[in-house]
Amino acid sequence: MSHAEGKTITSEDFSKKCLDKCSFAECAFNGCNFSEAFLRNAKFSSVTFTNCNFSLANLEGGRLQDVQFLDCKVVGVDFSKCEKPFFSVSFKNCVLQYCNFSDLNMKNASFKPGWLLILLQELIRQVRYKLKDEAKGLPLGESGSAVDCLSNQLLK
Repeated sequence: MSHAEGKTITSEDFSKKCLDKCSFAECAFNGCNFSEAFLRNAKFSSVTFTNCNFSLANLEGGRLQDVQFLDCKVVGVDFSKCEKPFFSVSFKNCVLQYCNFSDLNMKNASFKPGWLLILLQELIRQVRYKLKDEAKGLPLGESGSAVDCLSNQLLK
């Protein structure tokens, strides 16, 4: 598939597939797997991804213009290698971890609930492993402090 316009694509497995230089306009992808897919120099314009997996997808040189990610898993994607002038994305209720957005103009990017909870969970996990409760010498989560109560609720 080198070009698609106005199509709905459902439950396709593109994992580890080469989709370099493909072009998608006004398409919807539902429940598709793009994990470790090669999407170098691919163009996505007015595209919606719903319940898709983008773990470790390679988007180097890709154009993401008016692209929506809804309820997607986006882990380890280096968005900084996308075409910067056209970068316009929104993430709603996505698992968004270990992604790189450096050097991108984020004016046309939107992040809705879901990503913040994941970010807080990751931060709390890191804090729990690195810090000790100085007053009692207990690992975080065992002292009963407000931070520990919050972290316990978030990590359930």
